[in-house]
Amino acid sequence: LPSPRCANPAGPISVNGLVDYFRLLGWIHSQRLSDHPSPITSIASLSEQADASDGLQLNALLRYEADPPSSRRVRTGAWNPVGRPTDGLLAGPEIKRDDRITAASKTNDQEQGVREHGAGILSLSYIITIDQDLTRSENQLADIKLPPQEHVITCSGFLIECQDSKERILATCAHTLWQSNTILANELRHASLISTSHGERTVRSGCLARDQLGNAFMVSQVISALASADVLFFRLIKLPATPPHLQPPNQLALEEAKTDAFLVDSLVDFSSMSLEHHGALDTLASFLTLPVSPYPPPLSSPVCIPQLLNSDAGDSLFHWELGRVIEYKDTMGIKATVRTYDPLNTMIVSAVPRHGSSGGPIVNENGTVVGMIRGFQSAYDQKHAVGFGTVSERFWELFQLPGLRSASFKND
Repeated sequence: LPSPRCANPAGPISVNGLVDYFRLLGWIHSQRLSDHPSPITSIASLSEQADASDGLQLNALLRYEADPPSSRRVRTGAWNPVGRPTDGLLAGPEIKRDDRITAASKTNDQEQGVREHGAGILSLSYIITIDQDLTRSENQLADIKLPPQEHVITCSGFLIECQDSKERILATCAHTLWQSNTILANELRHASLISTSHGERTVRSGCLARDQLGNAFMVSQVISALASADVLFFRLIKLPATPPHLQPPNQLALEEAKTDAFLVDSLVDFSSMSLEHHGALDTLASFLTLPVSPYPPPLSSPVCIPQLLNSDAGDSLFHWELGRVIEYKDTMGIKATVRTYDPLNTMIVSAVPRHGSSGGPIVNENGTVVGMIRGFQSAYDQKHAVGFGTVSERFWELFQLPGLRSASFKND
């Protein structure tokens, strides 16, 4: 099996590969950096940061991009008379199917150049791993070792850009973090009980992300949140090496990666730098971002959402699905009207998001983000399920307004 650094992905990393990369980072910390804090921000820490930063405004501006130039527009490929999306398009501005990089058609240098620009939309995985040491219990006659276990909770997110600093921020939903933190708390309680009779159980957690082009990222910090709108803003760090591709999962490949001196040394250097800069490394300066509009589209307007593909097979991470705006609601769930003084919070759309698509963008026909997917529901006045999301105008509650300075600004 090839080592991770020799892998040459022509598409997104698999979820299994992401979990193995997470385990590799945990192993490197325990073996080489055990005297230092873990460079991986735990789910519990992310949850605490989200609670502490709820409603906190960033000391930054977000540009209004209701009608972005062609170079900035999200190309969904879904605007056609029959309303069927084009499968396989990359989820990002100005990147088409024909531009997809494969080993057969492009050189490694060209591939690396495209990968360094990213694809704008990411799939996030909250990962919880449970490992048990080999021990001998007083009540047992033989050594036992339970197989490694993990929980993976998946959602989506997209990169936006601060106007002045050009910092890339990942916008995503909050409810998957809350769900993950509940699972983590249960596992930690269970581990404390099991450890008393069957040895130590090591529980690690964190959030990694992947994009269409084979890049991997680590969530290092929650920089702002808006619980009432189910919104989180994350700071990301790009991981320095390609995780192992395990199709199907193979523990031997992970063990081989631990013997790859080049890979291990690069990850040790990355972990040390991340700790030195407190997780604030600027590794996304060249990555594509999505334009965002504060203006909600009228009822019946066409919109597109990226649907996360369930299978790890193939070279596509998302495909686009066309829908229409059905209704708006306020924070109390009461029907609201656009272009009035009604406070808007939720957009109801006809497209039904799949599992793992929460946190992705809702894109209008101008190619700009007008909302963020949160989930789907069935209402008494609807004959079938509908999707819903947060209107993007609520994002601006977490940014400074031009010419104004909030008393609650955040110093970066």
